[in-house]
Amino acid sequence: MNIEAYLFHGPGQPLSLETIEICDPAPGELLVKLVGTGICHTDVSMTAGRRDWGAPTVLGHEGAGHVVAIGEGVEDFAVGDAVVLSFRSCGECPVCDSGHPGYCDEISDLNFSGKRRDGTTPLSRDGKPVMGQFFGQSSFATHSIVHASAAVKVDPSLPLELLGPLACGIQTGAGAVINVLKPDAGKAFALFGAGSVGLSGLMAAKMLGCDPIIAVDVMPERREAALRFGATHAIDPLAEDPVAAIKAITGGRGAAYSFDATSKSAVLAQAFLCLDSFGRCAYVGAHETPDVALNSHRFMRGCTLHGVMEGDSRPRDFIPELIGYWQAGRLPFDQMVSFYPFSELDRAVADMNSGRAVKPILRFDAA
Repeated sequence: MNIEAYLFHGPGQPLSLETIEICDPAPGELLVKLVGTGICHTDVSMTAGRRDWGAPTVLGHEGAGHVVAIGEGVEDFAVGDAVVLSFRSCGECPVCDSGHPGYCDEISDLNFSGKRRDGTTPLSRDGKPVMGQFFGQSSFATHSIVHASAAVKVDPSLPLELLGPLACGIQTGAGAVINVLKPDAGKAFALFGAGSVGLSGLMAAKMLGCDPIIAVDVMPERREAALRFGATHAIDPLAEDPVAAIKAITGGRGAAYSFDATSKSAVLAQAFLCLDSFGRCAYVGAHETPDVALNSHRFMRGCTLHGVMEGDSRPRDFIPELIGYWQAGRLPFDQMVSFYPFSELDRAVADMNSGRAVKPILRFDAA
């Protein structure tokens, strides 16, 4: 069948909305008609050429929609089910078996190769393959083929168009705090990078009772957002040394927990250096360089550094947990969302880059 999708043709080129073909779901797969898909910084970084997997490609990885067709062997889903689409994992390796699918042995191939495990892609144009399966879904499109293991069934009465970002950005940020840092109430928490991932972590830190909560970001719009979502202090790192400022706020001790959501090596070094003895730092995202200069004395003070993938979560468990926190008013991620028609991806990305929008969501019924 024909669908509408944004095609990426190469680094530096704009995404173009085009008509392409999508196949029927293979065994174990679902065909999902999307109602909304979030825009993540990872999507934007891919257009800059962070990874070359061929073109044209369909990006997008925070989709939510309704199941419209089911492949052979799928038992847990029915046509009409409301689903949130998350990352793909093999479900078979020792890491998946241990309950940590974000670190799956095949995480790179299944989410960044542009193909299924058998080397095929469900997308094509004029008989030629279009690379898809980005994060197992390629949801910058009206429809998506996903493996059933990457879909999470949700209550159909919920506002489905709002929920896609739970599958990556919100899951990543909140999970880094809830599942990895596991902070004690009353302890200091420092956030570096107040985009949607960072703010999700900040909301989780507030929910768990951290105090003070200190946000560091170069953009005034994001510092203001951090204060709205529970930060007690907001630091402009261009105006003052954030490490010194955090030490001053905490009476000279430093933060018990820190979270770097910037993917910048120099910032990660600051997030680690600002820790108190036995402090814990979590970071997400692929840094621009694999080499990070860290103060080794922090390690000798019992400090630890944790790299986190996808919030170290099991999406089928954690996404419903996050929905529960939101319904209880404890994780107000809906307040950082801005909706855009599907046809206005460029405006949504521009607003995200400028700080005008924290988490843009493309809504298909508004195209």
